[in-house]
Amino acid sequence: MEQATHSRTRKKQSKPASKAKPAKPPNGAPMPGMNAQLMVGDLSELTAQRALADARSRQILAGLMALRDGDFSVRLPVDWAGTDGRIAEAFNEAIGREQQITQEAARLSATVGKEGRLTQRMAVPGAVGGWADKVDSLNTLIDDLV
Repeated sequence: MEQATHSRTRKKQSKPASKAKPAKPPNGAPMPGMNAQLMVGDLSELTAQRALADARSRQILAGLMALRDGDFSVRLPVDWAGTDGRIAEAFNEAIGREQQITQEAARLSATVGKEGRLTQRMAVPGAVGGWADKVDSLNTLIDDLV
């Protein structure tokens, strides 16, 4: 019996203190003693990133409104990176294609309608989807009229 008590006593003896890990802040809250300048710097960077994103969104909106209003001369910057860059590239290609079709329709109007060259047709290399359908429709219209 005495031995059982002694082993219990051993178990109750405190173990050597281990190095405690620092507590983690809840939900990203700053730890006490954290460098205030670092937090201000991070906030400034986030504010600058937000301002840049807002400026780009305004440029995209202005481009879309110009397209909606039939202005095919507007382009978004080609030096944007990431998703914004891909959006700008797709927008510029789409509006460029529409500008190309509009110019070709104007050329066709002059050559067929005013000059009487009835064999002329629209040619828009690379036109796909709805743009190709538009070109085909206008060419079919001329064929039907001639």
